[in-house]
Amino acid sequence: MSSIRATEDQYNTIASTRNHHEALTHFLSSKGQSIEREEIYKILYAVTIDKRRIGAAIKIADNLFLTASHILSSDPSKNAIHSYTNYRSLSFTILAQDERNDIALLHTQETDTLRIESLIDFAGEFPETGNIVSYFLLLNRERSKTYETELRGIEPMAENNKREDFYLGRLLAPQGSFTYEIEGFIMPYDPNAIEAHLERNQLTNNPLYSTNDLSSPEFSSLTTVIGYNGASGGGLFQKTTNGYELVGILTASVTERHLIPIPKSPRGFTRLQQNYSLFAHRKAIVTLINDYLLE
Repeated sequence: MSSIRATEDQYNTIASTRNHHEALTHFLSSKGQSIEREEIYKILYAVTIDKRRIGAAIKIADNLFLTASHILSSDPSKNAIHSYTNYRSLSFTILAQDERNDIALLHTQETDTLRIESLIDFAGEFPETGNIVSYFLLLNRERSKTYETELRGIEPMAENNKREDFYLGRLLAPQGSFTYEIEGFIMPYDPNAIEAHLERNQLTNNPLYSTNDLSSPEFSSLTTVIGYNGASGGGLFQKTTNGYELVGILTASVTERHLIPIPKSPRGFTRLQQNYSLFAHRKAIVTLINDYLLE
């Protein structure tokens, strides 16, 4: 009996691996209908250590998630993925990890009946400077009315800048929505300019923000999207005519010494620290997944 059970387990492992290989291939080549705004909350997950939220993950297919590498514990038993829709916590294995570009591909055992299609379209092109992009947070209840406000602050990473009305993006929460959208745009990404900014602001004590540690523009982009604590590993989206498509995974942020007032925020904040979100874009994610598929 034990030999038959072993054969069945091996078969199930092979079948599961084949299914998620097909799902990943589908994700990389996905085209067509993008996800609708009010479906996004279904693919937003938290990453926890000892049940404490330390980051986010985006579900790209059944049992398959992308997140930031740096939020994963060195002890896998302490990490879990938490669902906002059914409040389950799921253990996971790391299928592939790219510490240089700060991304990881995770696998859970969330469901036994796997679909081979991806759950969201993956942008076929790199977002260009000036393109509008968004990050989504979940609200604890449905909005009874629409909320929208502009984010205005100081000019990004400028020297001796007294101007405080530079347009950075918007905060959006439509009526009936469970999601809070932080919108911004793609900025030019120059690691040397970031290093100079951090030195001017005496923020170089954090080793993450060394030019040796920042991913290159070949694999990452910089945005005016303001990041929250626990945003690392979350998905960044670009709006299309049909909805939203995934453009990358949030990895880190660059901070300004400036606070932006937020009137009547749905999350209760009255001010936000001005910062800029970095994300690993298509080339980094494609390289990570292709390297895994070729193993």
